[in-house]
Amino acid sequence: MGLQEKKERTRLTIQRKAIDLTLERGLAGFTMQELADAAGVSRSTLFNYFPGKVDAVLGVSKSDDAGAAELERMLDDLLVAATPLEDAAKQVQAILSLLELGDEYKAIYRLMLQAIERESKLKEAFDANNRQTVVWVASRLEQRFGDAVSPSDRELVAALVGSLLQEAIARYLDASPDQTLAQVFAGVVADASRLAVD
Repeated sequence: MGLQEKKERTRLTIQRKAIDLTLERGLAGFTMQELADAAGVSRSTLFNYFPGKVDAVLGVSKSDDAGAAELERMLDDLLVAATPLEDAAKQVQAILSLLELGDEYKAIYRLMLQAIERESKLKEAFDANNRQTVVWVASRLEQRFGDAVSPSDRELVAALVGSLLQEAIARYLDASPDQTLAQVFAGVVADASRLAVD
């Protein structure tokens, strides 16, 4: 097992234990030390991955920021699509194609959604992450289309892409194991495009 694979395994173990503890005791019912013990890691290792319990449950790790610049460069290399919606969808699909999400991720995501339903603090953080995604898509559209697309249209397209992504994730949870999240997202975008034409 390589170093990156080991780090990802550790991150997933911590997230899974954070979700389990949240479902068993509630978010306020355990400490970071108890989470570290449950995950079989030291407290300092835990904090190297996640700054707090909410981040651990949602799987928002510190390393996510490190890859952001590299991701932006990769997306900058994509050709600009004909319309802002096509362009935003193409960028999100490119990101999703980098993710290798297997059955373990599906199981963790399902449990995470259960924890979010029970804990308002998690729901608020989850919604904030979704809003950040929408803001990011809008800023990417501004970079790529400039004044050719109005700010209100950028926000509308970004919100639509965010909704399509949420629908894709919901469908992905029930998709066959051979389908990737990027493929499911492409199908959702195609379905939405057909509905818009009809």
